Amino acid sequence: MKGISKNILLITLLALVNLAIFLFCKLLTDEGNYIWYNTTQERKILVSAACIDLMRIQYFIYANSINIFLLGIYFGYYYKKRMGFILVFIGLTVYFGGNKLFEKNIYEDYYIIFQNQKVSEDFVLEPVKSGGKGIGLYLMTDINNPRSPLRKDAIKGVGLIKYEPAIETINNLLHDLNESQEIRGEAYFALLKMNTEKSASYARIFIGSIHPIADQGVIEYIEKSNNRPQ
Repeated sequence: MKGISKNILLITLLALVNLAIFLFCKLLTDEGNYIWYNTTQERKILVSAACIDLMRIQYFIYANSINIFLLGIYFGYYYKKRMGFILVFIGLTVYFGGNKLFEKNIYEDYYIIFQNQKVSEDFVLEPVKSGGKGIGLYLMTDINNPRSPLRKDAIKGVGLIKYEPAIETINNLLHDLNESQEIRGEAYFALLKMNTEKSASYARIFIGSIHPIADQGVIEYIEKSNNRPQ
């Protein structure tokens, strides 16, 4: 009887944990997080598909790793500690291995959301935050495309995630007199946000070599911008 009650307790716990994981992943990847206003049906479909894919990936990783981890604790406490340690190790391996295995899919999904979302300006970079440094390579596509409507936000994004491979490109934008004051100003902020020795040095060099005519507009943009790093 005691063994049966322990198993019932384990099954109940796992059921509740899996329900909590499902609700957490659903809330985290709900398309409503990224579509606030009216937009095209095509954009809605792209965001929805990306969210569903993220939901599947994250639920698979969290559910499997946490279930195995909990089983490890259960077996270690009630039966053999060695078996418990092995299961705990497998659970951690599933978590870190799963994230590594699906990382490209995760980056692509968050980039698709970044491209097609419809939210207020203050929340545009949320998919970039969630994607992390791996999304930086995708943002470079917009940064290198002068016609991209996402260029300004992509520049902010690489600064936010401290994507160091973008430093040289961002510095070139900062000093390019053919670029708009807005783009150059955001390039300056991105260098500061990256907060590396090289990026900070480039920002200081720019401030120390301002041309009164060519750079005055950029300086005015920087001074009045609300996007200064804290």
